[in-house]
Amino acid sequence: VKGYTGDRCQQPLCNPINYDDTIGYLAPNATCQNGGTCISPYNCSCTSSWSGTYCQTPICSPVCINDGNCTAPNVCTCNTTQWNGSLCEIPVCNPSCLNNGNCTAPGVCTCDTSQWNGTICETPVCTPTCENNGNCTSPGVCTCDTSQWNGTRCETPVCTPTCQNSGNCTSPGVCTCDTSQWNGTRCETPVCSSPCQNNGNCTSPGVCTCDASQWNGTQCETPVCTPTCQNSGNCTSPGVCTCDTSQWNGTRCETRK
Repeated sequence: VKGYTGDRCQQPLCNPINYDDTIGYLAPNATCQNGGTCISPYNCSCTSSWSGTYCQTPICSPVCINDGNCTAPNVCTCNTTQWNGSLCEIPVCNPSCLNNGNCTAPGVCTCDTSQWNGTICETPVCTPTCENNGNCTSPGVCTCDTSQWNGTRCETPVCTPTCQNSGNCTSPGVCTCDTSQWNGTRCETPVCSSPCQNNGNCTSPGVCTCDASQWNGTQCETPVCTPTCQNSGNCTSPGVCTCDTSQWNGTRCETRK
């Protein structure tokens, strides 16, 4: 009987391709694979790990996803350029995500955008952004050109040497002074609104320092005569007394005519 073998035709055959009508039999269970049993002609009973006509197809439970192939019982072979994991459920990012970024799809990193961005979460975030060509070198940290700027966001200009006398550094190397009292590149020079005369020096705002042996007065405008002029004589230049010549003469108007 076709489909059976054995001395009494009691053994079913499960592979019609290998059955030879001339010989009339085939070795029992020759074609059921992976532990399957031939239970009727061309009908294999498979174990729980295999399926298919001849128990040739492995079973993966749960099934492989993302186009993974079940190549052995509960073994998924994945497209490893995009997926891995026991079911091909884990996306692959190559290069890998940095700084605790998550690979959420093949080649796609999801970053903590309050701290990192970039295709692999490699770029730190500074909020507010760094100013004046400062570089964000780690989350929230700006690295400045410290010869010109400082501050958490490189927002503060640098003046070296520093501005003096309450001057403000308003741009790199530039001091803005209270010009009613100070000037100079670092606000180091006092201002005397009425210029000091007779080689007097403006030594603080509005204060002239005079050669006290020859001049005094707020602007060094008053000559000094030592000893002083007598008898209503006027000191008209340093050391020179001008006398009422109708009554007095002498270097200090001390001699009556």
